[in-house]
Amino acid sequence: MLTPWAPYLEFWAPILSLVLLSWLTYFDAMKGKWLIDDAQSIAIYRGDWKDPDPNQSPDKWKKSPLSFHVILRHIRWLYGIRPNPNKNWKRENQLQYISDPKLHHRFNILLCAGCGGLLYLFLNSLFGHQIALLATALFIVHPFGTYTVGWISGIGYLVGLFFTLIGLNTVLMTQAWTTPLGVVTSVIIFGLFQFLAVQA
Repeated sequence: MLTPWAPYLEFWAPILSLVLLSWLTYFDAMKGKWLIDDAQSIAIYRGDWKDPDPNQSPDKWKKSPLSFHVILRHIRWLYGIRPNPNKNWKRENQLQYISDPKLHHRFNILLCAGCGGLLYLFLNSLFGHQIALLATALFIVHPFGTYTVGWISGIGYLVGLFFTLIGLNTVLMTQAWTTPLGVVTSVIIFGLFQFLAVQA
């Protein structure tokens, strides 16, 4: 006899297992430090919305200081800072809060776990539970994932995939909207998430 919470368990169990797999796969990445790309972007960013390195930053930073790319960088900075362990930070002209590579690595793993859950939902709607679970698990543990998850500056790929999958899942959720207005609304929603994905 099925219990009242059986449908919820059937829905959440594979997603939670994929989230756990993401953490097990990339947990060791949190021991990593900054790379040169990180030093030119987020590592020296001070949270002041200013270009940390004008010689290395893309043109879109200069053209649009409040673009999604810049907003994402600020969100990453807010998440990835911790109090400066140096008690004499003010006397030595240091920042009160400094960027911690471990926190930035953890942010990437969180995004990877979110992408895994969204990918499973999308594939499950098309091919069923078993194929979706196996394909998503393969996606998570694939060695190429180190390039985007283990590399702090690879976050743009994860964010782009995250919003793309939200858009695709939205299309599947709204496929019952067969009226012209419903179709247009679905296309607009998908286009919005695709725009955010490209801007990442």
